[in-house]
Amino acid sequence: MSDDKVLRMERVFDAPRERVFEAWTRPEMLAAWWGGWPAGEAPEFTCEPRAGGRWRFAMSFDGGTSWNGGEYT
Repeated sequence: MSDDKVLRMERVFDAPRERVFEAWTRPEMLAAWWGGWPAGEAPEFTCEPRAGGRWRFAMSFDGGTSWNGGEYT
């Protein structure tokens, strides 16, 4: 059994595609998406939005931190 996981997200936004792309590729905007709830924060985000580029972020809440990351394909 492989440990590789795949997450596919799909959503339609009422916004220009350039703005949506920025929201998913600029670290400061990603932090607002993933850390913008009342009890949490996103203290670190890095991303290289290109094929083969990597992304990594931390989400902190309730005294703990969860790290997430992957590769753009």
